Amino acid sequence: MAASEKAFTVWFTGLSGAGKSTISHLVAGELERRSLLVELLDGDAVRRHLSSELGFSKAHRDLNIERIGSVDARTSRAATHPIRSMLRSRRAFEPPSSLER
Repeated sequence: MAASEKAFTVWFTGLSGAGKSTISHLVAGELERRSLLVELLDGDAVRRHLSSELGFSKAHRDLNIERIGSVDARTSRAATHPIRSMLRSRRAFEPPSSLER
């Protein structure tokens, strides 16, 4: 990575079937066309290889995000731009109970 280039990471989050992986691949293709090195990582692969012992409690989800961030930091230092597509729990998209009728 040239000294003038800034490192960046792109995260796509959403519900299952929302198109995160599709959009990630399109963005990766465009960045590669612009001669940037990219690394795609899907949330399923993270759960399978990096965080397989974790459950889905808030503490475990936070630890999973922390691990992904650590990988992203190392990847960015290696002149590669990480692109992530991660599932968000349905709870993250639901309104607080105070807004429910």
